[in-house]
Amino acid sequence: MSVEELSNYRKPVGKAGEAVVEKMYVGHADMTRAFVDVLKPAPDDVVLDVGCGGGFAISLLAEKAAMVYGIDYSDVSVAKAEAYNRDAVKAGRVIVRQAEVLDMPFDRGLFSLVTAIETVYFWERVDDCYKAVYDILKPAGRFAILMTSWKNGDAIVNEPEHMDILRLNLYSPDEFAASLKQAGFSSVEWRELTDDRCLCVIATKD
Repeated sequence: MSVEELSNYRKPVGKAGEAVVEKMYVGHADMTRAFVDVLKPAPDDVVLDVGCGGGFAISLLAEKAAMVYGIDYSDVSVAKAEAYNRDAVKAGRVIVRQAEVLDMPFDRGLFSLVTAIETVYFWERVDDCYKAVYDILKPAGRFAILMTSWKNGDAIVNEPEHMDILRLNLYSPDEFAASLKQAGFSSVEWRELTDDRCLCVIATKD
């Protein structure tokens, strides 16, 4: 895998970025379905998918929730997500915007569920990002994180190739819990999903 292709896993750009997003539709499908099944979005939920990529998760969430927003800092991902969810966008049930976690264009307390799938690896100032998510959640709102690779004691589960080039940040369940509670979340639970041991972390706001 070339350095150019690797960089597009962090932020898809141009034709190479479009190709990476297309790969993610297939590569992330099973884990994303399992994740949404665990979350069980309600018909009155207003959901935000942070780092939405090509919008596959948005499509699953929009089947169940009242309204789904997506943000991504890649214009390629935003365009792909809008195209993938074209009918729901036209119906006004899905809105996708280009934005970063620390500059989200949303009012405080808007969302009942925020998801982050295979994206927390890349977040700079991660503790500030958690606080930003906390602020846009309603009371009793949930912040759900899904990651393929994570730390389990001294070991790495599903250790990614080229972790140094991608500049991935991996965390253990205990590290997630400590950081999320420091951001204000009242409870944090976690579980492994799928045979590949993907990590699902769910933090709840008071």
